[in-house]
This record gives sequence, structure tokens and C-alpha cells, in this order.
Amino acid sequence: MSTRVQQATSCVLLIIGCTNYAASKQQTENNAVCDTPCKCLGRLAVQKAYLEGALEHARQSIKAFASSSRQHTIAAGATNTKLAALAAPLAAITLTKAAEAADALAQHAPTIAKEIAHLNELAVLYEAKHRLAGELKAAKLLKSSNYETATFTPTEMTIQNRRACEQVDESKEYRYDELNFDKEQGIPTPALTLEISMGCQKNPGDTGGACDGTNADDGVVTKLTFTTAAPVAETSPLVAGAYKKTSKASLSISNRTEEGRVANSKAAHEAAKRLMAIKQPSDLSTYTDDSSFALLVGQLAMKPPLGAELTPALRDQVNKFITDNYGANEGDFRSKFLPKAEQAAVFYLDGKSKKTKKISELESKSELVTASGYAFFKGIHTETAEKVENPRSQGNPETAENKKEGGNTAKPVCSTIQNQTECEGVKGTPPTGKAKVCGWIEGKCQDSSFVLSKQFALSVVSAAFAALLF
Repeated sequence: MSTRVQQATSCVLLIIGCTNYAASKQQTENNAVCDTPCKCLGRLAVQKAYLEGALEHARQSIKAFASSSRQHTIAAGATNTKLAALAAPLAAITLTKAAEAADALAQHAPTIAKEIAHLNELAVLYEAKHRLAGELKAAKLLKSSNYETATFTPTEMTIQNRRACEQVDESKEYRYDELNFDKEQGIPTPALTLEISMGCQKNPGDTGGACDGTNADDGVVTKLTFTTAAPVAETSPLVAGAYKKTSKASLSISNRTEEGRVANSKAAHEAAKRLMAIKQPSDLSTYTDDSSFALLVGQLAMKPPLGAELTPALRDQVNKFITDNYGANEGDFRSKFLPKAEQAAVFYLDGKSKKTKKISELESKSELVTASGYAFFKGIHTETAEKVENPRSQGNPETAENKKEGGNTAKPVCSTIQNQTECEGVKGTPPTGKAKVCGWIEGKCQDSSFVLSKQFALSVVSAAFAALLF
């Protein structure tokens, strides 16, 4: 295979945009038919590489989303509560995108696999056609005093004039995505053309001169030739001497019609485009293009949580929050937020006690599972989490918001109340959507707004965690 075709193949397989190797523009007319088996093999290689690359892209995307989903799920239990809140929407989106990518692969892989199998078949046929091309001296009829007593003498079927595949012309190359699959693709259904030629042999190895039978070794030689184009039959008096094509035949070596082949290729191309369109978890647009992301950010990450219905004004607030916290563009998201999330400290269990580690340093399966589990159950143990992660003696922002000048408490700290009756009887303005300031939940007195947001976050993260396990 030519170096240029190999380059094109490597580019597609590595999913790297090699834009300079193809000289052709978007196809508007039928492609010129490849006129040699080698050129057809080169075109088949480009198509096969693209289709295989699309399947690999989908597989790697599923793997990347699964990994990111686990990381963001664990980050939702980070000791940094702000970062934990920011991670929860990402965990939900990556979990969904992993499922979507898996569904897309399951849907389109059979169509692509069918076309790859057909391309493999065509490649084998074109390889066979290339190997058979050449001349075969089949037999000769030698005179023995006169042709009435002549005998046929077999000769070895040795192919002559065989050549290795030539360099593919750069001007004839194209990228797979430049093809218009409503048009023919310039790779005809392979067929073998067989020529049968006969000529007079005046002397051994000589096919010139009159074949008049005056010499004992005068004879008639038959030659078989496999060609790429059907020749025109010729007639000539036998004694003219030179080889003449006496018959021809095109032998089909594929059971597929051109119409069916083009339809299959077009379907595979459309399937491959859909797989190649799968975005990556490191792309900010993967999240911002999903309408659910803004809702999740408003409910899980923003304080206080926004309503379930985003008005234009609220959506502007969410968009600004996303820009400020996740990044203004792809570069910011990849270089600033994602590294920060990877370095977030989280809790995990080692069988004896609860410990902390950076997400990037979690190694064993036990560490990963228990870190995910801690994030999953974090909202249940509110009081413990507050003491460990948000010590009020260290100037917790949440505590600061609850105090007036002089250190007087503006509203009661629900978690300090030990009696259910006293807890539910706290006076004040309850959070939006709640009937009371404090609520008795899981045997503890807890702030209603805090529990509301934590429970909502927990439901999203728990779904992600369960999917990762099963």
C-alpha cells in the first residue's frame, strides 16, 4: 500500500484531523473509477479506516464518560463543599452521556460492521484480481509433418508481467468524509476479464512470421490473460503469425450489485458520522449544550437553589454562574476547573477509619468504591459532615451568614436542637417550599433548606453511583 494511503489510514485510526493529504474537494459528480486493483485497494483502505475509527471513537467516548462520571460522583463528596456542589451536575450529565454513547454504538455498530465486512470482501477480491493479472501460456499445438498429425503439448501456467502495487497518485486520493454517497464512489464491483489469444509459432518462442508448417516445430500457441478492462475480439488468418484475441469474458467475482453496495456505504457513512459526533467529557459544551445542565446547576450548585422553572432572568444568572465557576470556554474548563476537581480532597474508608485523599491519588478499588459511597451517603450524616468539613470555629461562610454584628445569632442553628418538638416549633421564615424553619429528619433536627438541597443532590449522585456499580 502506498505511503500516502497508509498516512490517511493512520490519521483516521488515531482520530486526528489530517487535512492536507487529500487534494480533492467535496464530490459533486461521480468519482472517476479506479482503473487498477491497487488504486481500488487504496480507496478501500481509506473507507475501512474511517469506519473502524468511528467505532473506536465511540468506544473510547464511553470509557471516558464512565471514568468522568465516577470522578465527578466522588468529587460530589469533596471536603470543599462548593466544589462538591459544582461536581454534582457534572456527575449527572456524564452518566447520561455515557448511556447515550452506549446506545448510539449499539444502534449504529451493526450497520458499520456490515459495511466493513463488505469492504474486507472487496479487498480480498481486488487482491486476488491483482495477483491473477498477467499472461499464462496455456498450451501449444506443434506440427508433426502436418497439422493433421499435430499433438497438443501442455506448458506450465506461469504468470508473466506481474507487477507490485504502484504508488497511488496523490491527485486521486480523497478523504472519506468528502464523499457524496448519493453518487458512485469510484470503486466498481470487482470482475475478472479473461482474454484467450492464439498465435502461430514459427520457431520456438517466435510468434512472428507465416505459420506455414514448413518446420517440424511450427505450432499454434494458446495464451490466457487476465486484464482489468474487457478487450475487443480480433480475427486474423492463422498464418499471419501474431497473437490475436479470439475470445473474451468478464467473470463477476462478487455477488453484490452496484446499487446495493452504494446504498450500504451511504448508510454506514451516516452511522459513522453520528458516532464521530459524540462529544467528550472534557468539553464544556458537552454540558452547556444539554438543557438539563442549567436546571441542575440552579438546583444543586447555586446558593440558595433556584426554582425548578428557569425564567429568562434566572437563566442569565445561571449562565453567569457557569461562566464564573466552570469557565468561559473549553480552555478554561480543561485547564482550570477539571484539574481542580482532580485534586479535590475526599473521604474514603480503609476498613478501620475514615481518611482523606485527593481524587487523583485514589488507587485501589476499595478506595474508589468507599469514596463513591461516602459521596452517596454524605447527606444523611449532616451533623457529622458539618463538624468534620465545616468547623464553625474556622469562620465557615455558612456560619457567617447566620450571624449579625456582635456575634448574635440571627436564626437558630437547627442541628444544635436535640428535641423534636422544639425543633419543629422553631419560629421564623421557612425556606421556599418548606412549611417550617427546621425539620426532624433521620432522627436529627436539620435546616429545611439545607436538607432540601442536599437530598436533591443526593438523588442525582446516587443514580450515578448505582449506574457505575451495575
